[in-house]
Amino acid sequence: MKPFASGRLQVSTASLPALAAWFEGASHEGLPESSFDLSANVTTGDATLKLDDLRLAIGGATATGVLDVVAPANDTPRVEGTLAFDRIDLNGLQPLFAQLPVDPEELARHMTEAFARTWRVDVRLSTQEAAIGPLRLTDVAAGVMVDHGRASLDIGDSTYANGRLSGRLVLSEAGLTRGGKLELALKDADLAAAVADFGFTGPVPTGRGNVNLDLATDHPFWTPRAADASGRLTLSLANGRLSEFDSDAFSDLVRRGEFFSLSQAGSGTFDFQRADIEARFSDGSARLNRATFIGPTGSLSVNGVIPYRSGSLALAGTFTDATNAAQRLRFFVGGSWPNAVISPLSVLGEPN
Repeated sequence: MKPFASGRLQVSTASLPALAAWFEGASHEGLPESSFDLSANVTTGDATLKLDDLRLAIGGATATGVLDVVAPANDTPRVEGTLAFDRIDLNGLQPLFAQLPVDPEELARHMTEAFARTWRVDVRLSTQEAAIGPLRLTDVAAGVMVDHGRASLDIGDSTYANGRLSGRLVLSEAGLTRGGKLELALKDADLAAAVADFGFTGPVPTGRGNVNLDLATDHPFWTPRAADASGRLTLSLANGRLSEFDSDAFSDLVRRGEFFSLSQAGSGTFDFQRADIEARFSDGSARLNRATFIGPTGSLSVNGVIPYRSGSLALAGTFTDATNAAQRLRFFVGGSWPNAVISPLSVLGEPN
């Protein structure tokens, strides 16, 4: 197909909504206030538009690449190509959308109807750095797919916490407001770096290992109700440590047979050779099916329920000292995290 026009296209504006309003001939309140700059070599053909040597700047991010836009008369229009960003900061979108004079869910419904159901997209993305919540990813290779209402973001590879992170976000076919599914796999990573990013406190395991997370929600990902997601988390670590947990002090306190605060045994660390954790999530609670830590000085095992919306705990555990493997110290964990209260089983079993 021979092109009928070619040349250099340059578009620049300090206001993306103003540009959209000019293009559509009407006010457009469904876009965040942001500058927009685009330049590219343009070649057009019958129902095709090719953008070569594309340079794009929007929301503080810049990208280069190639895009093909095809709008056949009797088929769904589609966008294909590649974009290489210097950095992507998705966290910067939240304050922009918070200032919009439209309801975020109404905007999501509009975007679903106006784009996700009427376009097909297959765009490969790469970026040197990406910020997503507390995550700071580097060397990211990803892809965006939209096909007749089905939309997904696939992270084929990236670096996080000195390990490799991959994952997939699939949006519900019912629209952006109906949530979707999230899958993440982190391999051979330094969990100490991840713990620092997420700001976890209290006894937390660190070391090198693997994390797998699968979640599904019927609520928009950007709302607090997304915390009601259901799914599964598995974690395996080797040659790590459990911070703020002195196993000797803990076992002595359990043997005394009196209630005590976990912080009373928080002056040391528990080194382990292997740790395995498996939990399932549903309706605002986590069912901790397994949390085992095996080290040279002993082994610790915990399971139970964590209603994380309230921060409370209902766990049962055992600790076995390596010097006295025949004696298993059993206890119950209550209270709230990280101010947990330990109840030795001997106390719970004694009548008043």
